[in-house]
Amino acid sequence: MDAATTADRLKEAEVKLSTTLGKAWKKQFQKRDGLFIPWHSLASLRDCLHKGNHPSHAESFVICAPEHLGEPERHNFTMKVGGSLGVHPSTPSSWIEKANVAVCVPSPMAADAWLTQSLFNSGISRDELARSGGQNPARRLTAIMEMVPFEDRVLVLSTDALALHRPSLPDDLAGAELPSEVLLVFDPQHASLTKAHQEASSVWEALEHNPSVSSPRALFLPPLVSRSLFPDGNLRHLLGSGARLDELFSASVLEMPTAPSSNEETKPGAWRISEDGLRTEQCVQSARNDEAPTLRWEERIPLGGRITKLLTRRRPTTRELKTGRMDAPANGKVFINVEVSWEYRGSPEETCQVTGPKEILHYQPVDWIRHGAQIPTELLMHPNWPPRHQHAEGFLQAVKVHRRDERRESMVWQQMGWVPTAHGLPAFIAGEQVIPAHEDVTVEIKTPSPETSLLYGFGEISELNWKDAADVEQVRKDFRTILDTYVRSEAWSDPAAAAVILAGALRPCLPLRPKTSIYVWGPKGRGKTFSAETAMYFWASDKSAWIGKPPGSAGDTLAYTEKVLSSVPIWVIDDLAPSTSRDAAQNKSAHLEDTIRNVFNNAAKGRSDRDAQAQERNFPIAQLIITGENQLTTPSARERTIPVHIGTGSLHPDHKRTAAITELAASDGTQARFTSHVISYIRHLASTEGL
Repeated sequence: MDAATTADRLKEAEVKLSTTLGKAWKKQFQKRDGLFIPWHSLASLRDCLHKGNHPSHAESFVICAPEHLGEPERHNFTMKVGGSLGVHPSTPSSWIEKANVAVCVPSPMAADAWLTQSLFNSGISRDELARSGGQNPARRLTAIMEMVPFEDRVLVLSTDALALHRPSLPDDLAGAELPSEVLLVFDPQHASLTKAHQEASSVWEALEHNPSVSSPRALFLPPLVSRSLFPDGNLRHLLGSGARLDELFSASVLEMPTAPSSNEETKPGAWRISEDGLRTEQCVQSARNDEAPTLRWEERIPLGGRITKLLTRRRPTTRELKTGRMDAPANGKVFINVEVSWEYRGSPEETCQVTGPKEILHYQPVDWIRHGAQIPTELLMHPNWPPRHQHAEGFLQAVKVHRRDERRESMVWQQMGWVPTAHGLPAFIAGEQVIPAHEDVTVEIKTPSPETSLLYGFGEISELNWKDAADVEQVRKDFRTILDTYVRSEAWSDPAAAAVILAGALRPCLPLRPKTSIYVWGPKGRGKTFSAETAMYFWASDKSAWIGKPPGSAGDTLAYTEKVLSSVPIWVIDDLAPSTSRDAAQNKSAHLEDTIRNVFNNAAKGRSDRDAQAQERNFPIAQLIITGENQLTTPSARERTIPVHIGTGSLHPDHKRTAAITELAASDGTQARFTSHVISYIRHLASTEGL
């Protein structure tokens, strides 16, 4: 049909131009061409063939306007029909009475495309279908279809776009004589729109009640099938591209999918992320006076997204540290991961993760960076990022509900050491290692740096059975080795120095916060740094983790040091040396003395953010070891430390005695392994003695 033939075609279909339908279609085809398709219902064709006749005239006509400039395909019956199931008029009676499988598609045009493709798949060539040889084309097609073997026969039925809205379709499906296997092909909206899903479900239920059908199947385009197989959800385009019908059958399902989430509104103006996750769509209503109002989804933004994870970062509460059991709910900072996906001008699909505090969801994407979001460069380079104004609000609305049931919630601790668990027996975290190893707890620390944080650990953790004599003997062996190397070897001439270093190294194992700092002082080059370093060997994830590199420095800022001491089990501030600047020396000493007092008093500075909101305070949990050249002079600081003097002769003159300590860590990792023994034993006591 076109502008020149519309009047004649409508007259042939007995549609008067003065009627509402006639005026609407005449106006429609002033703009674009369409199709005028004869319609034969399955019931009327079966009756006609039973009488030995061929249909001489159409029961009705379907006027079809193919999709054009983004508008969906539309079709209307011109007359009242005797059934909602249509069939091609050339279909032989043998196909109607005995076909291998039946397929019901939601468009007469799609039905013709499916029938054509099924004939191709059965071995009929394109030339055979195109050649008439002077014979009536309809009768020739009947003869060709009679040649198809039974196993390749597909009875193709069709409905119109509005058939699911009519009560006659379920009745027709329930009462029709159909093959044992029937495939219902649904539009995408029948899986994604709540009302359409309900209508499709009633059709499916009717098919299940048909006594002649033993294997009903459903095919949805494209939500429940591979996107590579169904690139655009248009069945006619798909079949026209030569898709194999066995691929379509393999993509079908044996039961209706779960109803779409009620979170997704289907009223005009609602927003959603498309089923492939690559675009944001808005629900619009077609309001034409020639057909019932329908809803469809139109693309608005060539970007899709969803919230994949909610991550709570927090510290154990005082109560949790006392009981070992995790309280719920507990305060913490919640961060989100927003997965954004897109295709750009035919390029492969791209996906990136936007991370930030949960508060960014209160703002449009253009303001996310200002409120702490981390946005990858590839997304910032996308020409449609960020969505703005009304589109931004719609994007955010759709992202919040898209695939919400797949969203994961997890929690990470912002400090190492003892942390509570759900069952009440606490676990111990150091770097990426956990005791016991099977506990599903993780730590995420930004200060110190991730590189430094990963140096913390226990080396090779062995699962101990404290009732097994061999395991207990291994612990005794490691303990004797450490005592021999640190104390009995006289690596330090003063055994008290060795005892303090050893006790300070293992102090974080106890489930009580360390209060007293260790201050190692003495002249330059006499072994202060080495002494402090040997304590860090007990917390090494790798055998050489802390060798020659104490973690902190006297030059670190007070804020940095405060943050670190609230995050790790043990920390060394190295090299408090005199400065040529009197003011600088006084400031550095004052900072360290403040740190010593804060550790003892469990104090932390209060700070506010740029919005004048109070920030979380960083209370100390670490065993602090400081090295310096001079004694502390301020009484309030000196009285809160255990001093260890390392001067001339404090280390054994035989270098092999001190080197053996480093060699023990580098070759066997005994110190870190023994730390895991101590922590394991404390957990064993807690589980058996109720400590």
